[in-house]
Amino acid sequence: ILLKLIAKSSLFFFKSFQEQNYLYRKISIELLSLSTFINLVLFNFSKKIFENNNFYSVLLTYEGHPFERLIYYASSFSKNSVKKIGYIHIPFSYHQNTPLISFNEKLNPDIVMLAGTNSYENIKFNFDVKKIIYGSRKHINYVINNSDDLIQNKLKINFLFLPEGIDSEVYDFFDLAYSCSLKFPNFNFILRIHPLIKEKIYFKLYKKIGKISNLFLSNSNIKEDSIKSLYSIYRGSSSVIESINYGSLPICYQNNVHLNTDPLYQLDNIIRISNKNDFFNFLSSSISNKYIKSDIINIRNYSSSVFTKINYDVLLNI
Repeated sequence: ILLKLIAKSSLFFFKSFQEQNYLYRKISIELLSLSTFINLVLFNFSKKIFENNNFYSVLLTYEGHPFERLIYYASSFSKNSVKKIGYIHIPFSYHQNTPLISFNEKLNPDIVMLAGTNSYENIKFNFDVKKIIYGSRKHINYVINNSDDLIQNKLKINFLFLPEGIDSEVYDFFDLAYSCSLKFPNFNFILRIHPLIKEKIYFKLYKKIGKISNLFLSNSNIKEDSIKSLYSIYRGSSSVIESINYGSLPICYQNNVHLNTDPLYQLDNIIRISNKNDFFNFLSSSISNKYIKSDIINIRNYSSSVFTKINYDVLLNI
């Protein structure tokens, strides 16, 4: 595999100079990446499994990763006709379109299961595919109906920070929470670290907190954190959907990021901040009436449609 990749990479590399095409050079570099090598190893391994066994269906999470399409392609080598099924278990962001693109019949899924009615109604594929609503384990009912109830039950107001599982974003959110904790001692700030990287950076951040009494690294589940938090600060994490459904209200921390990864991008009434000063201004004013009641209802109705109750009968009818 490695020798074939090197040969292909060299071909595109020289072609880029001959035709003065930067795209060929980019392809040449990508062919030598570790991810490309791993994907091809996975494809060859999957192909052997399908060739030597009788499968009738293959089910994958479907987010737009190359390995998903490669496994679908590998299934075409099976002795039987294999039904290719994808499960979109997260809400899409504005720029997320790779799963929607048609490559060819062997690379496209035949059936896509969706986590809720929102995805079913709004996700449009560029190829023929059967869409069904499967639901999600993240489906929940509201715990708190409005922000006033939460404020009345708290001596201190809590802000929950929900970065994605990316080191740089965690540090970015921690920096914001740290600055806020020093400037606003009457508020509590809670940072949830994604489980995939929590072990790697938890103690680094813990040491930075030191004796600050109103900044915490969460060891609770999303339900407990959200119920006790008035606002959840997020950028691209779909955990904000769960947090909203448990009673918290969203604040999108864009921080001048050009690529929109906001899972709530379809809503135009979300509070959005771009930097520390924006958030400082937010915290300096009355925070109990930032959202009017109609906006809260709209946001929570939208969130409840993202993850609907799982319908296991769907699997029996595929």
